[in-house]
Amino acid sequence: MKKNSIKLRIANNTKGEQALKAIFSHPMETGLRRDKRTNKNIPADYIEDLRISVDGEMYFEITLGEFVSRNPYLTFTFAKPIVDGQLMKIVWFDNSERETSYEFIVRITPEGRFGFSGDKKGSEVMQLLPEAGPVCKTKPPVSAN
Repeated sequence: MKKNSIKLRIANNTKGEQALKAIFSHPMETGLRRDKRTNKNIPADYIEDLRISVDGEMYFEITLGEFVSRNPYLTFTFAKPIVDGQLMKIVWFDNSERETSYEFIVRITPEGRFGFSGDKKGSEVMQLLPEAGPVCKTKPPVSAN
């Protein structure tokens, strides 16, 4: 995975609730680790704030920090069911106040499978978790231009 990309999966958990599972590709550097070649500290680079909204309504807002592992894997359980055609937006800000955001439409097939179509405003294309298999399918991202 490339820096600032995201892999997603929405599926029903064992309780029948909808859960969003996501891997956020990010180095999450603390600023304390040294580069072995130069012996200088690697600059801090980590996600501070993460927000997930659906149709403009904030569903999740969390604060991360420098002590979260590289490429954080997070699971969110929805209090309200996600339905076909809703706009989901995932935004995060790093310690340098850089913003990475992804917007996409949730698609649900008649068989109840989740998928995504949309675009990202970050640095890399949104991808699906490889283990999603037939639960998640996606269309190629739509160009922002």
